[in-house]
Amino acid sequence: MKNNTEMLIYSNRGLEEFGRTLNDLDKGLPKGRGRCFDIGSWGGCGVSCGAFLDGECGEPQEIAAQEIIEEHGEEAATHIFEKYECFKNKLSEE
Repeated sequence: MKNNTEMLIYSNRGLEEFGRTLNDLDKGLPKGRGRCFDIGSWGGCGVSCGAFLDGECGEPQEIAAQEIIEEHGEEAATHIFEKYECFKNKLSEE
């Protein structure tokens, strides 16, 4: 059985694939867009975004640390904080 964070990641992977497929069909969009464009263009930016959870977000400072903790729990949030320089101070607070 998957925990809540694993379910969110699974769900957001589907959104990412959906967004990439629809964006690929739009001949006006460049093909080298990247994950953040495909996820964000279909409303997937935020605390549960696949790119964010994988450490690939270009704007992680836009997400509040407390929101990450509330959504994913303290242990998972610590793993996320380790992926981004902007959250390094949160690791020392624990």
